Amino acid sequence: MSNLSKSFIISAFLVVVFTLVVILPPLISGKTFYGIDGNVGVIRNVSEALWRLENEHWNFNYLLGLPLGVSFNLPIFFGKIIGYERVPIFDIALYIVVSFIGMYIFLRSSGLTMWGALFGAVSISLTTMGVLSVLGGHIIGSLGFLLLALGIVKYVYSKEHGIFKLSLLVIIAGVSIGLAFADFQRTIYFGIVLGAYIIFLSLIRFNRISEILKINWNTLLKLILVPLSIFVVFVAFSFVSIKGMFGFAQMQQIGSVEGDPESKWRFLVQFSYPPEEILNFFVPGLFGYFSNDPELPYWGRAAQDFGYEATKQGMRNFRLGIDAYANVFVLPFVILALLYFRNWERERKLHFVFWAVVAIISFLFSIARYFPTPFYLLTQIPYFDKLRVPAKWMDIFTISLVIMSAFSIDSFVKGVGNGTKENRLFLSILLVYSGVLFLSYLILSGVKAEITMHFAYQHQYDYSIASRISENIISSVGTSFLFVIAGTLLLYVLEKVVGVRVKPEEKAFGRSLVFDTTFVVFLLMVFVNMFVTVKPLFKEVDPSKLYKETEVVRFMKDKLKEEQARVVMYSGFANHYFTFLFPYHKLETIQSIAASRLPDEYIKLLPIINSFNFDVMAKYGTKYFLTELPPSHPVFLQVPILKYYTNLYCSIYLSEDQQSVSNFFYVYEVTNSLPRFFITPNYIKYNGQIEMILMLPIEVLKNSVLLTNDITNFSPSHNLQHDISVLEYSGNYAKLKVFVSDKCFLVFNNYYHPKWECLVNGKKKEILKANYLAQAVYFDSQGEYIVEFKFNSFSVFSLIQMFLLICFFGALGLVGLRF
Repeated sequence: MSNLSKSFIISAFLVVVFTLVVILPPLISGKTFYGIDGNVGVIRNVSEALWRLENEHWNFNYLLGLPLGVSFNLPIFFGKIIGYERVPIFDIALYIVVSFIGMYIFLRSSGLTMWGALFGAVSISLTTMGVLSVLGGHIIGSLGFLLLALGIVKYVYSKEHGIFKLSLLVIIAGVSIGLAFADFQRTIYFGIVLGAYIIFLSLIRFNRISEILKINWNTLLKLILVPLSIFVVFVAFSFVSIKGMFGFAQMQQIGSVEGDPESKWRFLVQFSYPPEEILNFFVPGLFGYFSNDPELPYWGRAAQDFGYEATKQGMRNFRLGIDAYANVFVLPFVILALLYFRNWERERKLHFVFWAVVAIISFLFSIARYFPTPFYLLTQIPYFDKLRVPAKWMDIFTISLVIMSAFSIDSFVKGVGNGTKENRLFLSILLVYSGVLFLSYLILSGVKAEITMHFAYQHQYDYSIASRISENIISSVGTSFLFVIAGTLLLYVLEKVVGVRVKPEEKAFGRSLVFDTTFVVFLLMVFVNMFVTVKPLFKEVDPSKLYKETEVVRFMKDKLKEEQARVVMYSGFANHYFTFLFPYHKLETIQSIAASRLPDEYIKLLPIINSFNFDVMAKYGTKYFLTELPPSHPVFLQVPILKYYTNLYCSIYLSEDQQSVSNFFYVYEVTNSLPRFFITPNYIKYNGQIEMILMLPIEVLKNSVLLTNDITNFSPSHNLQHDISVLEYSGNYAKLKVFVSDKCFLVFNNYYHPKWECLVNGKKKEILKANYLAQAVYFDSQGEYIVEFKFNSFSVFSLIQMFLLICFFGALGLVGLRF
C-alpha cells in the first residue's frame, strides 16, 4: 500500500469516526444540540433569508423590529434541506471535518510526517473554541474554514503550481475566509495572523535582503499577487457582511456611556481570559463548566463585573464562549519541543519561532483586563476599539499551540526506533509529568474537605455546590493523569516495539502494522480526551418539546391572527421565549433585545420601555402585556390603560437534564394601544428628539404624526374619512387596501429603516421617519389605494456570493483529485 493511500484511508477513518461519535447519538435519538442565543427560531428566519438571496432579514421579534445582517453560513443556508432543528448538529460536524482537513493540509505542507500532521489535525478537530462557537449561541461552526484557508495558503507556498491550479487554490482560500466571516471578529484577528504569515512565507525564501529587491515574476506572484487575489475573492464573497460589520461597530455599545472612556473600556475588556486558566490546558475542566449549570458551576473569574470582589454586586462570572482547550498533550508537547529544536533545519526553526511569537501576543491580548497594556495598544488602532471579547484571541493561541506541538510529536515519530536521547528524555519527562499529576490527585483527595470549606466560605457557594466543585477539581486532575499515563505508555510501545531489531526479510509489513495500529490508538485516545472534556457542552434537547406551542404561544397566535399587534413579556422566562419559541413561531412579541450594540434611538428608548412605561408601549403598538406579577401588584394599580385580561398556565421545557417548569402568566390588555397601521389627518414638525414622543398624549398621536420633514402645500383635513384593510402581512411584507377622502398620513408603526420601500398603486412612494422610530407615507389626494411595504435587501452581491460558492465546491473537487 502506498503512503498516499495509507494516509487517505487513516485520515478518512479518523475524521468519520470522530464526526459520528459526536453527531450520531442525537441523530438516532431524534434530539438536537442546545445552543443559547442563535437557536432554531433565529436559524429558521436567517435560512429563509439566505435562500431568498437577501443580505439582511427583518427580525420582527423585537419590539419594533430591527434589520439583522446575514453572514453566509453553510448549515444555516441548507437548513431548509437538513432541517432547522438539525443545524447545530451539522454545524459541529462541519467544524470537525473542515478544521481536521485544514490543519492536516497545513502540517503536511510544512514538511511533517503523516503522523505528525494527523496529531495536529486530531488536536484541532474538537477544540472547545469550535464547539462553543456553535453551542455558545452564535451558530458559527464555519470557523473551521479559517483553518482550511491556512492549510491552502501553506500548500500554495510550499511548492510551485501552474496558473490554473493556483487560481483554484486562491478561490478555495478566499471563499473559506468568507465562509468564516459569520464571526467577523475572530476572522479579523485570524486575518491579521494570516497576512503576517504570508509575508513570513514570502520572506524566508530569501537569504539576503538584497534578494528581495530583485523583483522577478515568482517574487511578485507570491508576495503580492496571491495574497491580493485571496483578499479580492474574500471581499467579493463577503462584501455585504463587511459593510454590515462596519455598520454594527458604529452602533452604541450596550452598557457604555457616550463620552465616558472608562465605561467603554469596561465594555471592551469584560470578557477577558483569566491568565490562571492556562491550567485548563494541563487539567481540562479544572475551573468547572457553564455558570448556568446548577450542578457544576464555573468558579473562575471570566466576565466578572468590575468591582464585584469589593461589592459582590453584578455578575460573579460567566465562562460561556471564552474557553480554550485542544488536548492534554498539546501544551506539554510545546514545552518538550525545546528538546528537538536544536536539531531542526533552519526553516522549521523559523516556523516554530513565528508561531511561538503569535501565541505569546495572542495570549497577552486575550487576558486584556488582567494585563491591559498590550490590549490597550491594540485598541488605539482604528476599528479595534470597537471589538469586544478579547478572549477570542485564545482561538489564535490554541491554533499556535497545536502547530507547535505537532512539530514536537513529528520529531518524536522520526526518531522512533533509533534510540535517540531526545526520545528517551522526552518519555522520561512525560513519566515525571504523569507522576506530578498523580501526586496532585492524592494530595487534593486528602484535602477535599478543606477545598469544600474554601469555596463555601471564601466564594460563598452553597455547601452542596462547594462539595461538587471540590469533587470536580479532584476528578479533573485524576482524569488528566489517566490520559497522560495512557498516552505515555502508548508512546513507549512505539519506541520499544519498533526499535526491536528484526531480520530484513521479516516484517516490513508487520512492523508498519504495529506502528500504525498503536499510533491510531494514541490518536483515538487524544480525541476521547477532548470529547470527555467538551461532552458536558453537548446538551441534547428534544426539538419537538423545545419548540412546542405552549399556552402562551397559542394565546398569542390566536389573538394576533387578525391584528398586527405586539405582546411584551416581563418574566424570568422571557429570554427562553425570545430565543426559542417566539422566532420559531414568527410572533412579534418581545421587548428585550439580546445584542451588544444597538442604534442610538434604541439605546435611548429601551430603558424607558423596561421601566414599565405602558404609555410608550402603547404608542408603539403593544396590545398585550404578559408577566408573572398578579393584578394586585402595586406597579399596575395606577395604570389606567392597563386592564387585566386573563391568566395562562403552561409548562416550559428547558432541556433533557432539567425538569420542565410550570407557572402562571398573567395577561393584561393595553387598552389605548395604537394599531400597526393607522391614518392621521395632520402632522407636527419636530426636531427628531425622543422627548416629544414621551411628552405628547397618545390621543394627539392618533390625530397628528410627528415628522422632521416639511410637507409643502399641506392643510389638515377636518372631516377625514378613511378605511384600512390588511390584505397580507408578514415580518418582511405588508399589503393594504386604503381609502382616504383627503390629504393624510398612513403610519406604519414599525422601525424605520432605509431597506423598507413602499409602493402605492405600483409606484414607489417616499417613506418618512415618523414618531421618532416609526414610518409614515403621505397621501396628497383622496382615493383608493393598494399599498405595499417591502423590506428589500436583495443585492447583486448575493448572486456573486452564490457564484463563488459554486466555484468553491468545484475547485475543491478538482484540487482534491490531484492533491
